[in-house]
Amino acid sequence: MNFSIKTIKNPDLKILRQIKEIYKDAGWWDNTDNINRLAKIVKGSHIFVVAVHKNKIVAMARAISDKVNDAYIQDFAVLKEFRNKGIGTEILNFIKDFLIKKEFKWIGLISEKKAVSLYKRHGFKIFKEKTPMIYEFKKTGK
Repeated sequence: MNFSIKTIKNPDLKILRQIKEIYKDAGWWDNTDNINRLAKIVKGSHIFVVAVHKNKIVAMARAISDKVNDAYIQDFAVLKEFRNKGIGTEILNFIKDFLIKKEFKWIGLISEKKAVSLYKRHGFKIFKEKTPMIYEFKKTGK
């Protein structure tokens, strides 16, 4: 399968709509989300990466960071019909290489159970003595 990996910093509306579809496909878009918020997410990321196949964005991932010491991979998703074709591996390698060149000390992430094997194949390990935690605000929508 032919696809290219690109970074995005200031997406136009067409690109934002395609990214929104990936968030929806992953189940991460709800009635409190909007395109303006998505634009800020992309712009505020240390790196935002997409995979493009035939002019369509089919996958994405981003890293957030202090830009000095560490980074966290977030919002890593591939459209369902494009999974298991090597796209996720290419995106993960792209982000890892970018952060390694910047001499970061470590890269963290929280994996969904079905993606653990992907991350393990690429050198990530489970923090046995750590527990991921989250504080979520109540979601309200119109």
